[in-house]
Amino acid sequence: MSQTIFILLTFILLNTCFISCSNNSKKIEDWQRMNLRDRVQQVDELKYPTFQDYKKNQNAKKSFTRFTTDGLISKSGIYMGANDILWMKYEYKNDSVWIVESREINSNNDYPQAYWLYKIDPYGAQRSITSILLDSSINFHIETEVNAAGQATEIIYSQQKHPTFVPCKVRKIYDKNGSIKEELSYRYNSISEQCAENPTHSIFTTNKYGHVERENITSYDGKEFIYSYQYEYDEQGNWTQRIHYIGNDSKEVTLREVTYYKDE
Repeated sequence: MSQTIFILLTFILLNTCFISCSNNSKKIEDWQRMNLRDRVQQVDELKYPTFQDYKKNQNAKKSFTRFTTDGLISKSGIYMGANDILWMKYEYKNDSVWIVESREINSNNDYPQAYWLYKIDPYGAQRSITSILLDSSINFHIETEVNAAGQATEIIYSQQKHPTFVPCKVRKIYDKNGSIKEELSYRYNSISEQCAENPTHSIFTTNKYGHVERENITSYDGKEFIYSYQYEYDEQGNWTQRIHYIGNDSKEVTLREVTYYKDE
């Protein structure tokens, strides 16, 4: 797996799996994990790497996520190029979610790339993720600790084939409303072969929908950054446009089309 695809998939998985959930008195589903409102059938995204690309309508990365009527992801796809789709197809079995990552090129049969195994608790909170390569070896493994609301408070990576591509540990702190408040991300030290002592520290400000509007970042080497996000929403309260700023400079722009199941 290339470094670009590895980082992209890891980002997708973390954002899919560890966004705040409701309390564990009822079953947690992916609508909740992704902070989606109402009965969403599909989310289509166009992600422009820069604001200039957005203005010129060029270089957008297209992807989509499809949901069952029970609010669980059934499949997702990333368009890697013309007639080239990277699929993630989900199968649910008791306390496990088995995901086949495959590649479809020129509308031919899918070519398996890797496999993912999620373990979930009785309420649906995800407790571990294992990335498995085609030769059955482990690409990386994630163990999570969750709070009473099903939110991941600690994420620990192990068995990493490429440890410098991902953090080796992430700690998350939430406010009383369940919105993300702080995050500590520890990088892998290739010399000591363990987590480095100095983390990258993020402090978040969220809006009334629970989406991050500002992130103050102090990196492990003392550098400071400010990320901010500007949203537009539909009538149901799901965002349809997000502009990412670094400092005062607009960068990535993401457009979303949200399709809903019709009332029966």
